Amino acid sequence: MSEILVAYFSATGITEKLAKKVAEAVGGGLHEIQPEIRKDNHSGSYIRRKRYG
Repeated sequence: MSEILVAYFSATGITEKLAKKVAEAVGGGLHEIQPEIRKDNHSGSYIRRKRYG
């Protein structure tokens, strides 16, 4: 089992592609960091997620 973890955040997908290549090259795991807020596809800005409960 590998002790390498490649954690990434990608708003546009470019960093995700690179992170996947790095994880494969080093034999590590891959983890996407998801923001507390999400991107609004129409305006390109980030908006807060609603919390329930």
